Amino acid sequence: MLDWIATGHYELGFAQMPMESASVIAEKFTPVPAVAILPEGHPLARKRVIRPRDFAGEPFIAMELTTPLRHRIDLVFTDAGAICETRAETPLSMIACGLVASDAGVSIIDPLSAVEYVGRGIVMRPFVPRILFDIVLLRSAHRALSPLAQEFVDEFRGAGEVFATQGNRLATYLGCMNTWWSRGAALLSARGCLVSRNDVTEPRLVGHGMCSDVTLPRMSIYACNRSITMGRPTTDDLLRSLVDSANRPLSEATAMEPGLYRSEEILGLEHELIFNREWLCVGRAADIKTPGDYVTFRIGDQPVVTIRGKDGVVRSFANICLHRMMQLLTGSGNCRRIVCPYHAWTYDIDGRVIGAPYMDKSAGFKPRDHKLPEIRTEIWHGWIYVTLNPQAAPVAERLAVLDGIVSRYRMEHYVPVATEDYVWNTNWKLLTENFMESYHLPVAHRATVGAWFPVDDNGFDEKVFESFTYQTFTKNEDATYGRAHKDNTALDGRWRYTSVMPTVYPSHMYVLAPDHLWYLSLQPRGLGQVDVRFGVALAPEVIAQLADRDGFVRDTIAFFDKVNAEDKSVVEGIYQGAKAPLSKPGRLSWMEREIHDFMGYLARRLAPATSSARTPRLAAGSD
Repeated sequence: MLDWIATGHYELGFAQMPMESASVIAEKFTPVPAVAILPEGHPLARKRVIRPRDFAGEPFIAMELTTPLRHRIDLVFTDAGAICETRAETPLSMIACGLVASDAGVSIIDPLSAVEYVGRGIVMRPFVPRILFDIVLLRSAHRALSPLAQEFVDEFRGAGEVFATQGNRLATYLGCMNTWWSRGAALLSARGCLVSRNDVTEPRLVGHGMCSDVTLPRMSIYACNRSITMGRPTTDDLLRSLVDSANRPLSEATAMEPGLYRSEEILGLEHELIFNREWLCVGRAADIKTPGDYVTFRIGDQPVVTIRGKDGVVRSFANICLHRMMQLLTGSGNCRRIVCPYHAWTYDIDGRVIGAPYMDKSAGFKPRDHKLPEIRTEIWHGWIYVTLNPQAAPVAERLAVLDGIVSRYRMEHYVPVATEDYVWNTNWKLLTENFMESYHLPVAHRATVGAWFPVDDNGFDEKVFESFTYQTFTKNEDATYGRAHKDNTALDGRWRYTSVMPTVYPSHMYVLAPDHLWYLSLQPRGLGQVDVRFGVALAPEVIAQLADRDGFVRDTIAFFDKVNAEDKSVVEGIYQGAKAPLSKPGRLSWMEREIHDFMGYLARRLAPATSSARTPRLAAGSD
């Protein structure tokens, strides 16, 4: 918190504990008394004042031993000869409020936190003997408050003075809090600021025009700049923060707000504005090389089957029976015809109905008049892309610039050796971001690919592209994978040990090396789950010289399984961190350039009405 204010991210804060810093001034306010909180309808709620002995035998939600409040409460109960039956301990007053509201027990906390829950599951009563909290205002020692922030502080200071002059009564304090909020809200609204009191389980903060989405233990913070909130960030708040960070130079940018990974509303927008409109990668065309070979996929709620026809053309269809909407195929395989597992309606591999048992008495029904809806499908350098959007520009047009970078590898001739599907417990954006950056390789992958990665050889294009981003990196001479085979005649010079790592928005990413490629194609299964399609393909000259192909393929797959396990541990851990109340975004490294590009893409797709949305420097061939 001190760092945020000292560095100018926030203009001011309010804390319930002493804080010292040469860069921050702490000004004391009027102390406030602790209060007893009870579930609504609790028998003790009939009392006007709660004393220690009233809580004897009651299940008690205690503060952790590390909190100053816990020691004061213990001392008061010891002096009164009362014994609490501690049911749970927590470092956060807001968690105590939530537990009390769910009828888990009673507690004693600060009124700044309790007032947010009154009328939403708890009742609050004065507690005697009094336990007072000191409140301090924190502001920068090197910057003057803006006029808006100063007026805001004056309103809060005035409420405290009224409280002190009227006998420090709790009812007076609560009245002052409400008066302060109303006057402060009116003041800020008049200045064009966002002010809200949302119904939430804990107070949150917003500062410097961005939502920090952080709950702080034993603190109430109000950061004054462009917006102030006492609730969870709204979707607009989150999108504003995304645009703000995308607009900053990389050297000043931060990662995305935690709320962007845990908001159902944001996920709904991603489905509507991204996944239902963009080209998504099904996999490699070489995985379905003979007529009747198929692979299934999903675009949001729409099941898809991609199949090679008798004419050799790859097509995609809605993977839903035209009769009673049963899913037709699962996984991958080969079929001469598609038979519904429900009523045996049968389709040719071109999607047309060729059989429908017991439909002869259905007036006018002719099987051949019915065909599965076809889904736009294009193949680009061996990749199969599908989209539900009839207006989407062709893949080759959108990736024209990328074509000039990757075509030298001739990856359309690479031979698939593995394709697997997983479900990982993380948000899809976290896995996308993880794949995009090589910053983590020397650490998270030190036992695998990280050992061969020269950090200083990481390269980025000067331009920003609308539909993709990429980086290049080299592999040293000790690398098991990533260097051209001696029979490779397509690559020369530095390209013989250089890999390209593109991300085709929104969720297709791959490493294209001189001797192999491996890829991920992602589809959100939910807020905290993602479907992962993983594949590996080898350059044809590598396959041709293998004496023990099965053994080599087995070892290669085992190696990449280790790489995936390392990534899975990382991205699932980050998702848990993003849900934590103290999480906040940190600054980006120059090696996370692609993440910054990705944020710009998301800002353009999710917040198109925001006039300040980042406009990338587009190159010719990008849409």
